[in-house]
Amino acid sequence: MSLPLTEPIAIFLAVLMVILFANMMNRIYIPQMVGLIIAGAMLGQHGFGVFADEQSFELFGKVGILYIMFCVGMDVDMYSFKREKWKGVMFGIYTFCIPLIIGMAGGYYLIGLTIEQAVLFSGMMTCHTMITYPVVGKMGISNNRTIGIVVAGTLITVILSLVMIAIVVNDTSGAGIAGWTKMGIGSIILGLTAFAVVPNLSKWFFNRFSDGITQYTYVLMVVFALSLMAVAAGLEGILGAFCAGIALNRFIKPTSALRNRILFAGNAIFIPFFLINIGMQIDISAFFDGYNTITTAAIMCGIALFSKLCAARICQWSNRFSWKEGNLIFGLTSGKAAAALAVMVIGQRAGLFDKDVLNGTIIMVFVSIIVSSMVTERAARKIAKSIKGNRGDDTETGIERVMISIGNPQTMRNLIEFGSLVKSKEFHNNLYALKITRSEDGISQGEEELRQATEIAAENENILNSIIKQDINIANCMAQTADENEISDLIVGIHEKANIIDTFLGSMIKSLIEKTSERNFMIFGARNSLPEMRRIVLYVPEGAEKEIGFMLWFSRIRNIAVQGKMKLLIGSNGDTLKTMQGMKKMYKGVECKFTDTSLDLKGLTDKISDRDLLTVIMARKHTISYNAELEKVPNFLSQHSDISFLLIYPRQ
Repeated sequence: MSLPLTEPIAIFLAVLMVILFANMMNRIYIPQMVGLIIAGAMLGQHGFGVFADEQSFELFGKVGILYIMFCVGMDVDMYSFKREKWKGVMFGIYTFCIPLIIGMAGGYYLIGLTIEQAVLFSGMMTCHTMITYPVVGKMGISNNRTIGIVVAGTLITVILSLVMIAIVVNDTSGAGIAGWTKMGIGSIILGLTAFAVVPNLSKWFFNRFSDGITQYTYVLMVVFALSLMAVAAGLEGILGAFCAGIALNRFIKPTSALRNRILFAGNAIFIPFFLINIGMQIDISAFFDGYNTITTAAIMCGIALFSKLCAARICQWSNRFSWKEGNLIFGLTSGKAAAALAVMVIGQRAGLFDKDVLNGTIIMVFVSIIVSSMVTERAARKIAKSIKGNRGDDTETGIERVMISIGNPQTMRNLIEFGSLVKSKEFHNNLYALKITRSEDGISQGEEELRQATEIAAENENILNSIIKQDINIANCMAQTADENEISDLIVGIHEKANIIDTFLGSMIKSLIEKTSERNFMIFGARNSLPEMRRIVLYVPEGAEKEIGFMLWFSRIRNIAVQGKMKLLIGSNGDTLKTMQGMKKMYKGVECKFTDTSLDLKGLTDKISDRDLLTVIMARKHTISYNAELEKVPNFLSQHSDISFLLIYPRQ
């Protein structure tokens, strides 16, 4: 088959392979968005020539850019906007005007753009995408006073940026008085339609039609109708798509099936086509042809980050926020993604941007994503740790439903006995055992293993709920079963002869850690039988008391200590140790000691005996108590196969 590809089936297959490749790159911390752009550059006309710049990419690319802007509007937290709208409006003016002025000056004097080009160039500097907003939720600081201001400011700056871009493009096209009149009237009609007609029509529609496909079709119809109205008014279609997102925002709930359908279709087809098409326009050779491209990219990165930092500091000082809150504002607003790419595409189509600006935009997006992620996570963690008290004070542990994954008959007894200790005695019928077989041939053997597990549970006066399933994807099946049975704690074991690094860092365990964030996830490895264990050596990382699942995992540790008649040695430091020491009522019936220490893996071998259960409270990434030292625990355990251990990933 000759290149470039012309057969539609071959093109579509190649695009799907690129999307899969980009998802795999995400595992090595290269954002999917950047991965798709890089793939487009490598396979486009300036790379290996696999793809040609043809009509299918242009069509799907236009749909993709509208889809992106619709999702930006859909994701705006309108509750946060209303809560801090006036302060948010002021911040929106800061974070729009400062990058506008610096961007225009930098584009004109440093890069050598014309006035029209510099104004449109500054539009990329004003726009930002809150790509790190999920980190705020994971850290549990969504109610922080800065969040509403940032959300409101983002909405204001995106609207101002899109309007400014429309004015620039309309001016460069030489529309004249008739064009400006059409734009003014069209803008009024677009606003009335989006914020008066569409909400009322949508309320009527969603009350009468509940079919998922019908609702999804209606949403797309609104997006493209408003986009077409914007184009007819002499505006950019992305402004109409963004208005559609705002108009439909309250009808598309964050956890609804409709939202999942919208995101699935966009992330699977339309948005990847758009990003690949952007990558195809990149001339890789330009990076090696002199210093223009590198210089332009460096200037763009500097302007983008410095201007947003200035706006964040002004907001911090004017509202008397703390330094770390100012850093959080900067982190949330420094990311360049969807909106910046949309502006770049508009400038390219209007013939205002050359290849240096195009290539520089891609580098700016990549750099800003990295900076935004690092700054947001660090600031959010500091804010979360500074909150007085612990998150477990008023968090109910709920009904204890413990599920054990039966994978190996040799470890089954220890797992069942351990599961019996994890839950309280009063929940004698809330113990579950899950056996997953990959083929029908293993069902009969699995049923026999579950029968044996039931007998073991009965020895401790527990009723075991047996579940057997056939599935190729173990992690998905386990997570789905936990959801179906409202499991509070999921326990998995390891083979005694297995390589512990492979077990812990393999794709299945990593997937389980991600998919089980709403419950305690425990990894148990017993080198001796449970009755022989006499002490729990517990390490609690700093900040663990600020996590949502603090009381949940602590109650399980207490159950194990009381019912297993084990002593408890708790090691931690700072405020976390003080919190653990202050919970005197929680240690009733447990002989407990404390030690002020950090996680010293090298020194543990001298302190751990064969009758100890080393228990480490782990942390998922982007959470309050996460630190890099925890990543070394699996490797340490792999080198000390004589240590019995329990790793707990708390509920988030």
